This record gives sequence, structure tokens and C-alpha cells, in this order.
Amino acid sequence: MDYLPLPKTQKLIVNNIIIGVHHGDGVYPRGNPRGLTRIARELGVNVLFTGHTHSPFIKYGLTREILLINPGSLTGVWGGGGGSMIPSMMILEISNDTIYVKHYELLRSSEVKEKRIVIKRKDNIWEIIK
Repeated sequence: MDYLPLPKTQKLIVNNIIIGVHHGDGVYPRGNPRGLTRIARELGVNVLFTGHTHSPFIKYGLTREILLINPGSLTGVWGGGGGSMIPSMMILEISNDTIYVKHYELLRSSEVKEKRIVIKRKDNIWEIIK
């Protein structure tokens, strides 16, 4: 979608967590958990990083065996289908079966809002702890 010479999807393994990266296009409506779960299953991943909505989220797929993560838009621009219009990004640290997320948003007052989220996996089931 951004017209860069990059693969449409990417797959990697970090600490026994199989991660997929997919822009999120081809899913309607944008960010739909059913469509994103389908992509995650096709890739054979536990976690799917996606975008295309320009709104950040961390949520389960159709089952809690799949985790869906969208960092939002670093520029906060409108995405053609909506969006938060708030610049945002996420930094993740993966340790064993735990993902530590730092989610940042740039507010209108030039203040940076940070939210920390911990996500744990036990017996292939994700638990989002806020």
C-alpha cells in the first residue's frame, strides 16, 4: 500500500512465538478480526502485526490462540477508511512467552501519552493484562 519494494507478508520467530507481519489490506471492514485471523492462520502465526486502519489496537483473533496487534499510524494521518488521527507507535519486548508493550500517542498539546500493556501466553492461549 505504501508502494515500497517490500514483501506483502513477513514471518519470523522470536522466543518460540511465531510472528507475522501483514499490511492489513484485503480485510473488510478494515481491522476486522475475522479477516485478520484468516491471514494469521494462512501464515501459521501466533501473533499478527497489521496496520491499514490507522488506529492502534491489541486484541484477540477469533480465538485467544491468535493475537492481533496494530500500532496505529506514526504520522496520525487519515487512512482512507477512518483512523484515530493521533500519531501513535508501539515498542515491544518479547521475553519467553510474555510480550511487554509500550504504546505511545502524541496528543495535541505535544504531550506524549504512554500506556504499558503486558501480554502473556500459557498453553498457546494469550492473556492481555492492562
